[in-house]
Amino acid sequence: MKQITLMDVKQALKDHRFRETLPLELNEDVAKYLQNPGCACNMPIYRRILQNASAQLKTYFPGREVSDVNE
Repeated sequence: MKQITLMDVKQALKDHRFRETLPLELNEDVAKYLQNPGCACNMPIYRRILQNASAQLKTYFPGREVSDVNE
């Protein structure tokens, strides 16, 4: 089964519908991402989303599994 990667998280964050489904504790991270979406400094945010919003990612990317954050 295809994995959901950090780059997939970056793609999903561009969609306001996905952002609305994220847990409230990630709102601060999402706000930082929106200030500078192209910055490489967002990698920790992508990792936190992989860890804390795996259900939302699986819904957004049906038929795919969340990859190991450490990869």
